[in-house]
Amino acid sequence: SPAKDSYIATATPTFTWKAVTGALEYHLQVDKLGVYAEFGDIDHYQSSGTSYTSPSLDYGVHYWRMRVRTADDWGPWSPAWKFTLTPPLPATPTLVNPANAALLPDNTPDLTWNMAVEDDRYELQIDNLSTFASPEQTFSASTGVLTYTATTLPDGIWYWRARAINYLDVPSAWSTYRSFTVDTTGPVAPTLSAPVNAASVIGTPAFSWAAAATATKYQFEYDNDADFSSPTYTSVDLTTTSHTPPAIALGTYSWHVRGKDAAGNWGAWSAVRMVTILPLVPVAPTLATPAASVVTNDSTPDFTWNSVISGNIYELEISNASTFATKQQTFVGDVGVLTYTATNIPDGVWYWHVRALNVNGVAGTWSAYRSFTVDTTGPVAPVLSAPANAASVIGTPAFSWVAAATATKYQFEYDNDSDFSSPIYTSIDLTTTSHTPPAIALGAYSWHVRGKDAAGNWGGWSTARTVTILPAVPVAPVLVSPAASAVTSDSTPDFTWNSVVSGNTYELEISNASTFATKQQTCTGGVGVLNYAATNIPDGVWYWHVRALNVNGVAGAWSAYRSFTVDTTGPIAPVLSAPANAASVIGTPAFSWAAAATATKYQFEYDNNADFSSPTFTSADLTTTSTTPPAMALGTYSWHVRGKDAAGNWGVWSTARTVTILPAVPVAPVLVNPCRFCSDQ
Repeated sequence: SPAKDSYIATATPTFTWKAVTGALEYHLQVDKLGVYAEFGDIDHYQSSGTSYTSPSLDYGVHYWRMRVRTADDWGPWSPAWKFTLTPPLPATPTLVNPANAALLPDNTPDLTWNMAVEDDRYELQIDNLSTFASPEQTFSASTGVLTYTATTLPDGIWYWRARAINYLDVPSAWSTYRSFTVDTTGPVAPTLSAPVNAASVIGTPAFSWAAAATATKYQFEYDNDADFSSPTYTSVDLTTTSHTPPAIALGTYSWHVRGKDAAGNWGAWSAVRMVTILPLVPVAPTLATPAASVVTNDSTPDFTWNSVISGNIYELEISNASTFATKQQTFVGDVGVLTYTATNIPDGVWYWHVRALNVNGVAGTWSAYRSFTVDTTGPVAPVLSAPANAASVIGTPAFSWVAAATATKYQFEYDNDSDFSSPIYTSIDLTTTSHTPPAIALGAYSWHVRGKDAAGNWGGWSTARTVTILPAVPVAPVLVSPAASAVTSDSTPDFTWNSVVSGNTYELEISNASTFATKQQTCTGGVGVLNYAATNIPDGVWYWHVRALNVNGVAGAWSAYRSFTVDTTGPIAPVLSAPANAASVIGTPAFSWAAAATATKYQFEYDNNADFSSPTFTSADLTTTSTTPPAMALGTYSWHVRGKDAAGNWGVWSTARTVTILPAVPVAPVLVNPCRFCSDQ
């Protein structure tokens, strides 16, 4: 080896030969041209062994030969054998299109593959056998060409593969083959099933047909012309053997179907059938107004209902029986009319229903019926209950009456005129048989009531009654001032209180007993007066209360009483304690005195004049019996004290004392210089 005419994918081939008996030396020559010049590519001698691995050789065609030297000299050269050194085999290309097992309606399909190596060229085979024993088409592509359009192929299954060939004409392995099926023949025409030819059907039918062999999808068409030159409707591709198109307008149409196979080939259209679309029998309409079981006082009510598909005109019946055995009124409207205004319907319970008729006059079912009640007669007048006629009542009463048959609501009025020409008050609709209006002014009034039934009919007014509104007995007023248990130095204090409802005038009593057995003062003020200034009240504890009287002079309850104390006498003069009279003191002393009966506060003064005409110092009100004023200047002063009681009365000044303020005794000085133990140096 290398064998004759072999291809070797290596640049360093190993040469082998059979051993020759008696061989002393072997001579190997390799040459690209087979000329074996002086040296050639290889000129190699070896005395032993039967193989030799050459150094790297150029890719391409080479020739090699051998001879043997024995004891008799060199023998003849062997015949030269050709071999080709090739680079590694090209990569096998990858097939792209058609996909494996593809079904194609094209008998000249484009075959494509991916590039293996940039400089390769390609070879492609098409055969009807996967063994490619006798390819039907072979194609050698130039470098860079990656597609092939097959020449016309008969319908059937085909196989194809490709391989790469390098610049030394060394081919790669064949790719894995792929198959494809050429199918250029569409399915047979489907056989139509339903509707039968020339059928008349109500509404849009479901069209159906028998499956056509090899068909995987279908197309349905209908047209109002038998030539289908401009189909009214063409379906999308269908995967079933029936189809209900969108609603078809009334009329006569031709329809047909065709099939499409898996390869996308459309077959011929089926035989044509005719169909006539009749209007649907309408469904029952839905009633709108009047609502079910409504009660109305309108004897000419409006009836309305909703339209329905295929409803052309509508028929209405009104009866006093739900069986509609007899009709009170019937109505057939014009096209599209969805309302009817009844003529006068007598009072009572009535029933109504509606049905639709299509354009051919075929009637649908009646709607469910509804009942309604016509009631144009109001309730009887209510009988009044309270207050009794000509009653006099204190404040605004609750007015009541007996329920009137069929009345569901009531209206109440009162007026100061018996003709009610301009009522002072008219209530809203009431659902009870009593009513308390807002506060009624004092005076005499007429009042009456009427009822309204469920249909909205007002009945007649009741017989009127009169009522006189008296003022309410006032409640007890709330006292304002003086405050409870107040102590005052004012013997003519002001008394005030709050007003009360129905209080016209107010009466006040002042007594020295909480029983008010005896009165120190009484007062009845003018209308609306809420205060009183007392005349001189002696010192002591007193009690007061107030009551209100309405415009008729009817008195309400007395208020809770309050007490107050009148105190116009100040405390007795305090007795001074310290410093003693005419005392001399060093610095400012603390001044003190004995507590004075009834005094709650004190005032202290000192002056350098015994008449206190212009006091040097006057304290604020003091709550203790001693005080130390701010530092007093040296000198002699007079001082005194007085008390003030809880009522604010000042008592008389105490007897004055004198005091002399002496300077303080100095403390020992602190020596500075010379220092202790110091001596002149």
